[in-house]
Amino acid sequence: MNWLTQWLGEAFVYALGWTLLHSLWQSALVAVGLALVLTVTPRWSANARYLSAVMALGVVMVLSALTYSRYYAIVEVALVEAAAVPEPVLTDSGSLFSPAVWADWINRHMSAIVLLWMLGFALFMARYCGGLLYCYRLKNRLSHPASSPWQTRVNALGSRLGIGRGVVLRLSERLEGPCVVGHLKPVVLLPAALLTQMSRDELEAILRHELAHIRRNDYLVGLIQSLIKTLYFFNWPVLWISEQIDRERENACDDIAADGCKSRIFYAETLARFSSLKMDGSASNDGELTMAINGKHPHLLARIRRLFEPATSTARPFEGLVSSLLLVALGLFLSMHSQAEDQYPDIETLDDASVESLIDTFRSQLIDADDEPHFVTTLVPTSDYQALSEQERAAFVRHFKAALWKDLYRDKERSPFFSHLNEDEWLEARQVLLEQHYAHFLRALEGKLVRLEEHDARVSDQSDKIRFATYEGGRMEAEVPVGSIRALQNQPGESVEAGPFSLRALNDGSLLLTLRRGEQMPDFVTSRKVGSEDFSGDGALAGKMKFFSYNDDPKQGHIRSFAATSDFYQVWLGKEAVESVLTGQDAEGYSALLGFRASREGLMEIAFDPEPEQYLSNRLMMFMDSDKLPFLEEREKELASLFAKLPSDLHSYLYQEKHLERHFQAWSLQTGVVMSDRQKRTFTVIFQKMRADFLLEAVQDPERDALEMAHHSISVWADDFNWVNIYPGNKEPDALFDLIIEDKKITEAVAQVAEVCEGIERPEGYELVTQPVSLYGYETHCEQWQGVFEQLVENHADLAAR
Repeated sequence: MNWLTQWLGEAFVYALGWTLLHSLWQSALVAVGLALVLTVTPRWSANARYLSAVMALGVVMVLSALTYSRYYAIVEVALVEAAAVPEPVLTDSGSLFSPAVWADWINRHMSAIVLLWMLGFALFMARYCGGLLYCYRLKNRLSHPASSPWQTRVNALGSRLGIGRGVVLRLSERLEGPCVVGHLKPVVLLPAALLTQMSRDELEAILRHELAHIRRNDYLVGLIQSLIKTLYFFNWPVLWISEQIDRERENACDDIAADGCKSRIFYAETLARFSSLKMDGSASNDGELTMAINGKHPHLLARIRRLFEPATSTARPFEGLVSSLLLVALGLFLSMHSQAEDQYPDIETLDDASVESLIDTFRSQLIDADDEPHFVTTLVPTSDYQALSEQERAAFVRHFKAALWKDLYRDKERSPFFSHLNEDEWLEARQVLLEQHYAHFLRALEGKLVRLEEHDARVSDQSDKIRFATYEGGRMEAEVPVGSIRALQNQPGESVEAGPFSLRALNDGSLLLTLRRGEQMPDFVTSRKVGSEDFSGDGALAGKMKFFSYNDDPKQGHIRSFAATSDFYQVWLGKEAVESVLTGQDAEGYSALLGFRASREGLMEIAFDPEPEQYLSNRLMMFMDSDKLPFLEEREKELASLFAKLPSDLHSYLYQEKHLERHFQAWSLQTGVVMSDRQKRTFTVIFQKMRADFLLEAVQDPERDALEMAHHSISVWADDFNWVNIYPGNKEPDALFDLIIEDKKITEAVAQVAEVCEGIERPEGYELVTQPVSLYGYETHCEQWQGVFEQLVENHADLAAR
């Protein structure tokens, strides 16, 4: 029944299921305690015993709430650790007397257990709602006002009992006995026949009992009690506790009524006389939501006996004590598997204290004093960690990730971007945030982030070193002392070289960091910022972009750009961003996978990890509400302004809906995530603005052929295997065609294109392309395809080199 967890959420289903099961032994334990209290306190007042039973029911509710909270947190951690069930994976295949075996069976059938409870709850809830409707009809349609003298008498009795609100007396020919209905506007209902079958004093005694219910607010308590019984309809100990509440409630009201009579014996005789009467009513008042003097009929004789012998209790505390004890034993048996002696049983090399110490050590390395993650890989494996086996390290990483989740993300407050999410969506968004901030550390612990090179350099007259590092998988890091940044700004144009790294301050005070990764890096990359114009049209980097992120709006954050091709990485930080770090005003920009921050050690940390960043940041965009992005409305206004400036004859060259959908398709191929409607609105503005900027530039540049530039084709490599043609280029419509190739070998792809375009051949080195490719040639032409196949070979050659 996976549909149930998909509908309600895995955390909710497992937490609710285990809460219901544990409530059996928990309530049984509370019931045993209440039974002992009621046994040793026979001389307590009925009200004190009533309050003891109410407190016992409250304790059951508190225990259930704590159990639900605990299991919900366990499931959240399990989801973060990619576990399937809320308890540790159970591998014990022992006998039926093993708690682990039973717990495993329960976990596998939890959806069915919860579904059965939901069906039962629905039935009992319908009964509860029917009771409320019954009370309403009893109060308004099945009764009529009593005569004025009797109403006056009820008002006088109510005043003597200290009841501050008005009480209405109504009579009904269809009742079997007196009762109270309502809390804010209480009504005492009497069978009409009682007025002729009982004396005035006897009727007043009965009315005092009903008014005692009103003074004690029993109707309201009864509503809540009945709702709790509806939740725990399957739970015998809860039903037993509720029965003790009912018993002692009636006893307490009997005491109040008896105190206002001639004697307790007279009140007892009144009850006895009432029990002997035969009422002709057809509507029972023995419902759970009415406070009736006759209550549960089998208990009435015990109440009468108690009035003659005040030290005698009507409770039967040991009715079913044996079954309660059996439930307690069963619950403790099932709970044994989650109460292991070792908190970390999957790490045998270290004891629990050493594992906790190791978690604290790594956490202090990863997080600064403000609980913010470092951007560079500050983690240094200790001897304890290195002593762990491969399996134990994998287990430790799970526990460490769970500790980070518990401390920093489980109760993380939502920013306005995420306020619209439901609980399951917010859970997934927090998981992405955790990955975004700590993925590089976790990869380092797992041995997946291996340092390839490390280089040190100094700026003249500075003693502190600048550290550069590269890692497997393409990650780049730098630690630059603040003093070195100041020194570079005082020497604009001068650069610090260390291996493949280059760092310099430009004339405008901005900072440029470059990593050479291939032999074909253009010289200008180390001397100026790379922009979108370099990647488009006939720019020097056209068709080579692997990653590009640019922010030119200070309201979004600091001006900065990150660019990557197969041949280089470049990080450019605008003057505003640099000054914010130097002055400590706003010391962070973006995330630990791609960004910069100031550390307390007086260092600027720079990280660039484009591949996981590209995936994680785009996944995070899935959850963000574009309506609450502060820059979106302004960007839309800017776009409208650009449209107004654009010559009308070029409006037809703006992106149409089909072109935007192709952009979205390329984005989804790149990230593996289907773009949401919120994201489409955001990216529509971004893509259309880029297009409008390009067209305006083409018109205003006298050295360019505006018409040809307006027609230039646009295609995107979503990754090394997926290509999407978005805009057709300056070709006659008759020359354009759609050709879609999905999950084909390169030889098959070439053959498919060759059927349409003459002269298409396998590119040199095609054997390097060993994985299936997908090529979406929307409105394409034959001149493109040979270049597409050659680029495929180049992409895979880069992969092989890496």
